[in-house]
Amino acid sequence: MAQLTELLSDVDADVSDISTILRTDPALTARVMRMSKAIMFGGAGAEVTDIEQALARVGFRNVLGLVGAAGVTQLAPEPLALYAVDIDMFQRCSLCHAIAAENLARAVGEDHQAAYIAGLLRGIGMVVLDRAVAETITDGPLLVPTQGEQSYAEMEQRLFGLTSVDVTRILMDEWRFPEPVVSAIDQHHLSTPESLENRLACIVNVAGEIAAAAGHGLPGDEVHWTASPGKYEVLGLSLEFWNQLCGESQIRFADACEALKAS
Repeated sequence: MAQLTELLSDVDADVSDISTILRTDPALTARVMRMSKAIMFGGAGAEVTDIEQALARVGFRNVLGLVGAAGVTQLAPEPLALYAVDIDMFQRCSLCHAIAAENLARAVGEDHQAAYIAGLLRGIGMVVLDRAVAETITDGPLLVPTQGEQSYAEMEQRLFGLTSVDVTRILMDEWRFPEPVVSAIDQHHLSTPESLENRLACIVNVAGEIAAAAGHGLPGDEVHWTASPGKYEVLGLSLEFWNQLCGESQIRFADACEALKAS
């Protein structure tokens, strides 16, 4: 996805450049080909014989979203026991958050690809911390939030001395994602006055609220979606516009879920 993000910003890029990147992951390539047959991409079950044909069908505008939707199924191969989150819930929450962020970014004139990636991958640090606990505690119950902890971040800070957002930032830096994506994830809880100056971080935060309103939010994140009402002014969002975005995101999310079934 980091390579695709850079490539899709190049006006001289063509389908062969994209297919070369995708072929480095045969399993992902096969999933993208199957998903391209979904009705949402005009396939209606038609035969797709190679990755170039699949990419031509979905178009450059949709390729990052398609790869992201396919890739999200690989983010959490096992339930996140530390957070009491099953696989389906994590995947749906990640995908809905990404779609809502992309829609909102388009509406307010920000980088929709960066917003999509930030919404999709912002929770990957949770996967890392969950695996770390599972490998450490093998003969007893996993540690869970204590009474009084309102968010995953409070639990993570107590257990590990850092949060899953910190871990995600480390990974995104290591994977060489663009700085705006990394900083948006790092600041999307809007926990400091300075974070409100990051419009992309505000977008990811509002997108989390939209996903939660659609029934696809993680319970330990809810406190972050209501903590900074100034985000609406930063983005110029009215209640009417917010409701419109909720409806549009739910429609696109339903279409994406149909495409995922094909994979």
